[in-house]
Amino acid sequence: MEPQIFRASSSAYAVLCGPWLLIAALWAYVSIQTGRVQYAPIAICLAVAALFGVWLAALRLVLAGERFAYRSLLLGTQQAQYSDVSGVSVSQPRVSRMPIRGKVQLRSGGEVLINWKVFPVQAVKSFHERIARS
Repeated sequence: MEPQIFRASSSAYAVLCGPWLLIAALWAYVSIQTGRVQYAPIAICLAVAALFGVWLAALRLVLAGERFAYRSLLLGTQQAQYSDVSGVSVSQPRVSRMPIRGKVQLRSGGEVLINWKVFPVQAVKSFHERIARS
């Protein structure tokens, strides 16, 4: 079976980077209209958008034949065999029912925390299917 590679969805980029880019664009537009360009607020908005973009770009979930790997910016890459998984818990708000955060308990006593909210819904479904098969 071909490995599935999931990255942050385009909607995650839109939600986290979009508002900051919009504020920067509006600030630049107003600055040009008034003739007084304020570089600091525009630079701050662009920097925040860039930081969110870097964080999102670092997130990756790879579902391979017998194992999975999750990469995040701060924790690096964590991987485990599907057969080593003893339990999976997923937090979901009552309103949206979209998975937010997941904790994968390993038989070795460790755990892998997965930030589901940035991945496509298919990533969660594929992960659970592979766990069920092992």
